[in-house]
Amino acid sequence: MRMMNFITSNLRLTAGLVGILCMALTAAWLVGMIPSAAEEQLQSRAQYCESLAVTASILIQNREHRMLESNIEQSVNRNDKVLSIGVRNRYGRLVVSSPGHKGLWNLYLGDESKSNDIHRVALYSGNEEWGQIEFTFAPLAAQAGALQPELKLASFLASTCFILFMIYL
Repeated sequence: MRMMNFITSNLRLTAGLVGILCMALTAAWLVGMIPSAAEEQLQSRAQYCESLAVTASILIQNREHRMLESNIEQSVNRNDKVLSIGVRNRYGRLVVSSPGHKGLWNLYLGDESKSNDIHRVALYSGNEEWGQIEFTFAPLAAQAGALQPELKLASFLASTCFILFMIYL
């Protein structure tokens, strides 16, 4: 009976309102109104790869292989999420790569769980396909903090609204 005195009507109303808020947030996330952080990172990776592929294609077309090598080295050094980059010609020969690319690429290529952590883009010299540029990335799970952004948002809103609802009621 003492427990019932502790749980006031204000506390019950507040808990109910916070529960409704959490259900609304979950529904918004399920229908795609709250973007997924992982999907955003994958899109960002794809854009990064396409951008570097355009640069690499221009350098290949102009036969600037040293500049290409420097560009790849700088790209890996400046972006801690990029583990390695390699350029293969159409015959499959690795022409230019960052240190350790061959081993990482073979390791990642054979592991289905790492399929989101590799990316390849076709390279062109003029209108003819010349080869491909390959990227290996740090795993998405390793980049995420202890809490996913979606969970951080829900926790923040639930705790803040709980306090505000208690004050209001």
